[in-house]
Amino acid sequence: MTGGGAMSRTINPAFPLETPRSVVELMAVALGMEREAHQRYEDLTARMERAGDARLAATFRNLADLERQHRGQLEAWATRESRVAPEPRQFRWLLPETFDAAGEDAEPLDPYRALAIAVRNEERAFSFYSYLAAVTDSPVRERAEALAREELGHIALLRRMRRQAYHENRPVPDGREQVGSIGDLHRVALGLEQGAASLCRMLADRLADRETPLATLISVAGEQAAGTASTLAGKVGEGAAPPASTIVEMARATGLLATPGPDLATLFGLCERDAREALDVYLAIADAARSEDILVAAQDLAEKALARVSLIRSHRGEQC
Repeated sequence: MTGGGAMSRTINPAFPLETPRSVVELMAVALGMEREAHQRYEDLTARMERAGDARLAATFRNLADLERQHRGQLEAWATRESRVAPEPRQFRWLLPETFDAAGEDAEPLDPYRALAIAVRNEERAFSFYSYLAAVTDSPVRERAEALAREELGHIALLRRMRRQAYHENRPVPDGREQVGSIGDLHRVALGLEQGAASLCRMLADRLADRETPLATLISVAGEQAAGTASTLAGKVGEGAAPPASTIVEMARATGLLATPGPDLATLFGLCERDAREALDVYLAIADAARSEDILVAAQDLAEKALARVSLIRSHRGEQC
């Protein structure tokens, strides 16, 4: 899929960007994303300063600086390759209708909502780059993979701070986040991945008669979760089955997953909420990890859960 020429058609209505066919086209999109992210983090910095939240303002200011540095690195890449830096493509964050950059006549923006806006848009960028890494050829694929890894680092930071903001007002302890060994992580992840595999299979089956490529993508995501669960089961050994996400356990307890199962919109919602819960648990475990093996394993699981979140969110609007 690499090469010159015009870009292909847009990926989907929820993400109206075309698939780049060359590294130059990808860099044009990346520059647009960095420019928009820098501006929005500047907006959020100003909003948090006016709200008197110096800690969060400093976080957004650092992220704004980081985005500016990334843009400089991308432009430097063009210089090293003896190219003219491409004109950034227009890209806009998804913002609440009540959001106003100047903070005038807008709904009050507390720390949790501010971080939620940032998380949503960083995940959107990760989804775009992950999609390109899956459907393009070298060298676009390698560059997209590198950009996706950068976005994952931003997401981990922002989600950690969003959890902190949430628990400051709603202290809800979750024992799953307290793991003392790699074995503890394996047991927690086994239940989460088994539940994810079950939901993904159900969603893929429901989509099968629509003759959409999404059915295959969801099926593959389910197979990956099932494969991870199978590997973990071999490490955990015999014993009581660990619980799935609270979303899956609730759906099972209420009979929501019994034949014929929920409607498509509900099923999409369950899958996304399940993946988000798994992501939050894995990131929390990584944050608290006291050993390298737990940190690396939790980060790997978090990346897989985030890929599920991105896949479901980016296509949900097309099917429901």
